[in-house]
Amino acid sequence: MSALLFHGPGAMEEAIDAVGKYGLLMGDPVGEEGLKTEHVREIVAKLQAPSPGSKRGVMVIGPVDNIPAKAADALLKTLEEVTPNRPLPILWANDAGVVIPTIRSRCLMTWCPAGADPDLPFFDTAAALCRAALQRNWGTVVDLITSNKGDEEALLMATASVLSQSEGDARQWLPMWLSIREALKSTHRSKTEVVSAFLWEQTNG
Repeated sequence: MSALLFHGPGAMEEAIDAVGKYGLLMGDPVGEEGLKTEHVREIVAKLQAPSPGSKRGVMVIGPVDNIPAKAADALLKTLEEVTPNRPLPILWANDAGVVIPTIRSRCLMTWCPAGADPDLPFFDTAAALCRAALQRNWGTVVDLITSNKGDEEALLMATASVLSQSEGDARQWLPMWLSIREALKSTHRSKTEVVSAFLWEQTNG
Protein backbone atom coordinates (compact mmCIF):
# COMPACT_ATOMS: atom_id res chain seq x y z
CA MET A 1 0.00 0.00 0.00
CA SER A 2 1.09 3.58 -0.65
CA ALA A 3 1.96 6.17 1.96
CA LEU A 4 -0.98 8.33 3.04
CA LEU A 5 -1.21 12.12 2.82
CA PHE A 6 -3.94 13.95 4.74
CA HIS A 7 -4.33 17.60 3.78
CA GLY A 8 -6.52 20.53 4.80
CA PRO A 9 -7.47 22.39 7.99
CA GLY A 10 -8.08 19.18 9.96
CA ALA A 11 -5.20 17.15 8.48
CA MET A 12 -3.06 16.58 11.57
CA GLU A 13 -5.99 15.36 13.67
CA GLU A 14 -7.23 13.07 10.88
CA ALA A 15 -3.74 11.63 10.38
CA ILE A 16 -3.44 10.77 14.07
CA ASP A 17 -6.97 9.33 14.17
CA ALA A 18 -6.13 7.09 11.17
CA VAL A 19 -3.22 5.35 12.95
CA GLY A 20 -5.34 2.70 14.67
CA LYS A 21 -6.74 1.55 11.35
CA TYR A 22 -3.31 0.55 10.08
CA GLY A 23 -1.24 -0.43 13.13
CA LEU A 24 0.52 1.05 16.17
CA LEU A 25 1.95 4.56 16.46
CA MET A 26 5.76 4.54 16.72
CA GLY A 27 6.32 7.44 19.09
CA ASP A 28 4.89 10.95 18.96
CA PRO A 29 4.03 12.60 15.62
CA VAL A 30 7.18 14.15 14.17
CA GLY A 31 7.85 17.44 12.43
CA GLU A 32 5.25 19.79 13.88
CA GLU A 33 8.00 22.26 14.81
CA GLY A 34 9.56 21.96 11.34
CA LEU A 35 11.09 19.08 9.38
CA LYS A 36 14.84 19.42 8.93
CA THR A 37 17.09 17.16 6.87
CA GLU A 38 18.65 15.53 9.92
CA HIS A 39 15.18 14.73 11.32
CA VAL A 40 14.10 13.20 8.02
CA ARG A 41 17.21 10.97 7.94
CA GLU A 42 16.20 9.56 11.35
CA ILE A 43 12.63 9.07 10.10
CA VAL A 44 13.88 7.29 6.96
CA ALA A 45 16.03 4.93 9.04
CA LYS A 46 12.98 3.93 11.11
CA LEU A 47 10.76 3.54 8.03
CA GLN A 48 13.29 1.26 6.34
CA ALA A 49 13.55 -1.10 9.35
CA PRO A 50 11.04 -3.94 9.88
CA SER A 51 7.96 -3.06 11.93
CA PRO A 52 8.48 -3.73 15.64
CA GLY A 53 6.16 -6.21 17.31
CA SER A 54 3.26 -8.15 15.83
CA LYS A 55 1.41 -5.10 14.47
CA ARG A 56 2.59 -2.81 11.72
CA GLY A 57 4.31 0.35 12.92
CA VAL A 58 2.94 3.72 11.80
CA MET A 59 4.71 7.09 11.78
CA VAL A 60 2.83 10.41 11.57
CA ILE A 61 4.96 13.03 9.81
CA GLY A 62 4.19 16.64 8.97
CA PRO A 63 3.56 19.26 7.94
CA VAL A 64 5.15 18.21 4.64
CA ASP A 65 4.11 21.46 2.96
CA ASN A 66 6.90 23.06 5.02
CA ILE A 67 9.83 20.77 4.22
CA PRO A 68 13.21 21.79 2.75
CA ALA A 69 14.13 20.34 -0.65
CA LYS A 70 17.01 18.25 0.75
CA ALA A 71 14.74 16.75 3.40
CA ALA A 72 12.11 15.98 0.75
CA ASP A 73 14.71 14.21 -1.37
CA ALA A 74 15.72 12.07 1.60
CA LEU A 75 12.07 11.07 2.15
CA LEU A 76 11.19 10.29 -1.48
CA LYS A 77 12.92 6.93 -1.88
CA THR A 78 11.26 5.61 1.28
CA LEU A 79 7.84 6.68 -0.02
CA GLU A 80 8.52 4.71 -3.21
CA GLU A 81 9.32 1.54 -1.27
CA VAL A 82 6.43 1.20 1.20
CA THR A 83 5.96 -2.53 1.89
CA PRO A 84 3.68 -4.44 4.32
CA ASN A 85 6.57 -5.53 6.54
CA ARG A 86 7.84 -1.96 7.06
CA PRO A 87 6.28 0.91 9.03
CA LEU A 88 3.63 2.94 7.21
CA PRO A 89 4.28 6.68 6.79
CA ILE A 90 1.19 8.84 7.32
CA LEU A 91 1.94 12.37 6.17
CA TRP A 92 -0.09 15.51 6.74
CA ALA A 93 -0.09 19.00 5.25
CA ASN A 94 -2.11 22.16 5.69
CA ASP A 95 -2.04 22.92 1.95
CA ALA A 96 -1.51 20.09 -0.54
CA GLY A 97 -0.87 22.63 -3.29
CA VAL A 98 2.42 23.56 -1.63
CA VAL A 99 3.57 19.95 -1.14
CA ILE A 100 6.34 18.93 -3.54
CA PRO A 101 4.66 17.17 -6.52
CA THR A 102 6.91 14.11 -6.27
CA ILE A 103 5.71 13.56 -2.68
CA ARG A 104 2.05 14.02 -3.66
CA SER A 105 2.40 11.53 -6.53
CA ARG A 106 3.62 8.81 -4.16
CA CYS A 107 0.76 9.11 -1.67
CA LEU A 108 -2.93 8.36 -1.40
CA MET A 109 -4.42 11.78 -0.62
CA THR A 110 -7.38 12.59 1.65
CA TRP A 111 -8.98 16.04 2.04
CA CYS A 112 -9.61 16.94 5.70
CA PRO A 113 -11.97 19.87 6.23
CA ALA A 114 -12.18 21.49 9.63
CA GLY A 115 -15.52 21.38 11.38
CA ALA A 116 -17.80 24.33 10.77
CA ASP A 117 -18.37 26.62 13.77
CA PRO A 118 -22.01 27.84 13.82
CA ASP A 119 -21.21 30.04 16.83
CA LEU A 120 -18.94 32.33 14.79
CA PRO A 121 -20.30 35.84 14.29
CA PHE A 122 -21.86 36.21 10.83
CA PHE A 123 -21.99 32.41 10.30
CA ASP A 124 -25.63 32.53 9.16
CA THR A 125 -24.90 35.48 6.89
CA ALA A 126 -21.90 33.64 5.42
CA ALA A 127 -24.03 30.54 4.80
CA ALA A 128 -26.60 32.66 2.98
CA LEU A 129 -23.79 34.29 1.01
CA CYS A 130 -22.43 30.90 -0.11
CA ARG A 131 -25.88 29.60 -1.05
CA ALA A 132 -26.56 32.72 -3.09
CA ALA A 133 -23.23 32.32 -4.89
CA LEU A 134 -23.91 28.67 -5.69
CA GLN A 135 -27.34 29.63 -7.02
CA ARG A 136 -25.79 32.52 -9.01
CA ASN A 137 -28.12 34.94 -7.24
CA TRP A 138 -25.87 37.95 -7.66
CA GLY A 139 -28.41 40.46 -6.34
CA THR A 140 -28.52 38.69 -2.97
CA VAL A 141 -24.73 38.42 -2.89
CA VAL A 142 -24.35 42.16 -3.44
CA ASP A 143 -27.00 42.97 -0.83
CA LEU A 144 -25.36 40.75 1.80
CA ILE A 145 -21.91 42.22 1.20
CA THR A 146 -23.01 45.86 1.15
CA SER A 147 -25.25 45.48 4.20
CA ASN A 148 -22.28 44.16 6.21
CA LYS A 149 -19.77 46.80 5.17
CA GLY A 150 -17.14 47.27 7.86
CA ASP A 151 -17.43 43.64 9.05
CA GLU A 152 -15.76 42.03 6.04
CA GLU A 153 -12.99 40.34 8.04
CA ALA A 154 -15.45 38.58 10.35
CA LEU A 155 -17.55 37.68 7.33
CA LEU A 156 -14.49 36.14 5.65
CA MET A 157 -13.76 34.01 8.72
CA ALA A 158 -17.36 32.84 8.87
CA THR A 159 -17.36 32.11 5.13
CA ALA A 160 -14.23 29.98 5.49
CA SER A 161 -15.93 28.06 8.30
CA VAL A 162 -19.05 27.47 6.20
CA LEU A 163 -16.98 26.26 3.25
CA SER A 164 -14.92 23.90 5.40
CA GLN A 165 -17.93 21.85 6.47
CA SER A 166 -18.18 18.35 5.04
CA GLU A 167 -21.91 18.55 4.43
CA GLY A 168 -23.27 19.36 1.01
CA ASP A 169 -21.71 18.64 -2.34
CA ALA A 170 -17.90 18.63 -1.99
CA ARG A 171 -17.62 19.32 -5.72
CA GLN A 172 -19.19 22.70 -4.97
CA TRP A 173 -17.75 23.52 -1.54
CA LEU A 174 -14.12 22.63 -2.26
CA PRO A 175 -13.70 24.84 -5.37
CA MET A 176 -15.25 27.73 -3.44
CA TRP A 177 -12.82 27.19 -0.57
CA LEU A 178 -9.84 27.03 -2.93
CA SER A 179 -11.04 30.24 -4.55
CA ILE A 180 -11.34 32.18 -1.30
CA ARG A 181 -7.97 30.83 -0.12
CA GLU A 182 -6.33 32.26 -3.23
CA ALA A 183 -8.19 35.56 -2.83
CA LEU A 184 -7.02 35.86 0.78
CA LYS A 185 -3.39 35.78 -0.36
CA SER A 186 -3.88 39.21 -1.91
CA THR A 187 -2.08 41.99 -0.04
CA HIS A 188 -3.22 44.92 -2.14
CA ARG A 189 -7.01 44.58 -1.99
CA SER A 190 -9.48 45.47 0.72
CA LYS A 191 -11.49 42.78 2.50
CA THR A 192 -14.59 43.90 0.60
CA GLU A 193 -12.79 43.47 -2.70
CA VAL A 194 -11.55 40.03 -1.67
CA VAL A 195 -15.05 38.82 -0.75
CA SER A 196 -16.53 40.36 -3.89
CA ALA A 197 -13.86 38.87 -6.18
CA PHE A 198 -14.22 35.39 -4.76
CA LEU A 199 -18.01 35.36 -4.94
CA TRP A 200 -18.07 37.05 -8.35
CA GLU A 201 -15.88 34.23 -9.67
CA GLN A 202 -18.23 31.60 -8.27
CA THR A 203 -21.32 33.38 -9.55
CA ASN A 204 -19.99 33.97 -13.04
CA GLY A 205 -17.63 31.01 -13.45
